[in-house]
Order: sequence, then structure tokens, then C-alpha cells
Amino acid sequence: MMAILEFRRTSLRYRHTPYFKQLLHHLLKEKQFCIDWYTSYRYEKYYDTTYQSFSLIHPEYGPLSYLATETVINTKKGDLYLIVYNPFDEETRETFEKTTKPHKNPVRRLAPWPGKKCPVS
Repeated sequence: MMAILEFRRTSLRYRHTPYFKQLLHHLLKEKQFCIDWYTSYRYEKYYDTTYQSFSLIHPEYGPLSYLATETVINTKKGDLYLIVYNPFDEETRETFEKTTKPHKNPVRRLAPWPGKKCPVS
């Protein structure tokens, strides 16, 4: 379950790509992976992480579709809330990058994701 939870967290920002969608489609064909993947949504031991998806039409930026991930970490000075916004599509990703530039808050990519093309099946 820990491996599935880690995979879910690290792959959030790539789930909108065609490669990831195809990869997940193939992984879900494996019975145990499928069971673990959907069970991980309800894994109570890690209740401090929540996910909420949004699809909306912003008056200035147009259609946006993304997942907000909230993690609460207890510290000596109180709770620290980390909220990550993960785009579901290329248009939302471009909007997020465009809106951060004027404020000098660049999007920080913490790890590379391989630029792979989907094989023709």
C-alpha cells in the first residue's frame, strides 16, 4: 500500500498526459494493482492527505480542470498545510504557469517525468 500511495502522490502532476493515461490503463488490467489503486482512496491510516478535483470556467482564464491535494503536517509551531494544484490538462497547466510569472513565483518541477509517446496499439 505504501508503494501505491507513493506512486499516486508522485504521479499527480502527470495524470493529464496521454502517456500516463495509457500507463494507468495497462496497470489497472492487473487485478492486484487495480484493487490496491482503488483501495488507496480509502486508506484510513493516511487520512491527513485529501484530494479534491475542480472543473470550472474562470471569468478571466477560461476552463480550468485540476486536482488540489492538501497535506497537513504537525510541527512544533502548529499545523503546516501544503496544498498542491495539479492540472488535468495542458491548457490548465499553461494557465498555471502563465499566472505565476508576474508574481515571480515560478512553477518548481521537483523531478523530471520522461517525455514518452504512447505506442500505437
